[in-house]
Amino acid sequence: MSGNQSMPEDSTPDAPRRSRRWLVALVALAVVVVLAIVLVSVNRSGSGQATGATTETAAAAEATSTDTSDPSEATGPSEATEPAAAGDPSDEPAEDSDPEASDPGTDAATAAPVPDTPATDPPTEADNLHLATVDQPVKDPVDLNGTADLGGGITAAVTDLQAVQGEAQGIGEIAGPALKFTLTVTNGTDQAVPLSDAIVNVTYGPDNTPASPLSGPGPVPFPPSVDAKGSAAGTFIFAIPADSRDSVKILLNYSVAAPIAAFAGPVPKP
Repeated sequence: MSGNQSMPEDSTPDAPRRSRRWLVALVALAVVVVLAIVLVSVNRSGSGQATGATTETAAAAEATSTDTSDPSEATGPSEATEPAAAGDPSDEPAEDSDPEASDPGTDAATAAPVPDTPATDPPTEADNLHLATVDQPVKDPVDLNGTADLGGGITAAVTDLQAVQGEAQGIGEIAGPALKFTLTVTNGTDQAVPLSDAIVNVTYGPDNTPASPLSGPGPVPFPPSVDAKGSAAGTFIFAIPADSRDSVKILLNYSVAAPIAAFAGPVPKP
């Protein structure tokens, strides 16, 4: 056998080199495959997120378009808070139609009770007789031919005086020497003044002795009232002794609210 015997072809020094090259190629291919798989996964995940965002955006846009395209179909709080039309009077509060109904001042004034005015009965004959005894102020006497101021635009005067023979017709009357006189009341106001409660009295002598009224001759009572800017008269007869006529007073009490008018002086004798 020769010393230059040749070795097999596979056992040459180049064989290990070829094996390493294939191994490197396989590893590189595996890395490429792995990278490709990773890239594909990343691309799919991003595409899914983008698709979801696009879908949500489209849904929101569709909802907005629906809300703005037909306001009358909107529901929820917008319907509850939508103000009523200004031109519809049925939607206005009932109390606004009557401004006085909501006025606290008017309600208080309407609710305040009105005090009842006590009814007063018309004066009776007994009241009229009692009126002469009421302690009312008596004005200073004026002369028998003077004019007495009764206040409030009312005046009175003795317009006639004469001595007569008195006639007795009523109970307790005694015929005899008497004084007949006429009193005239003048109303200077713009309203009628009642005289139905007027009382006439006479006194005589230093002790102011009351004289008794007589039924005649020819008495004339005061009318119920004296017209505005008018006058009214009454004629009266009182028994007075012939020797007591130097000092006589005629008293007129035409109203309980007015002072008593007085006329004083000597009167005619029979």
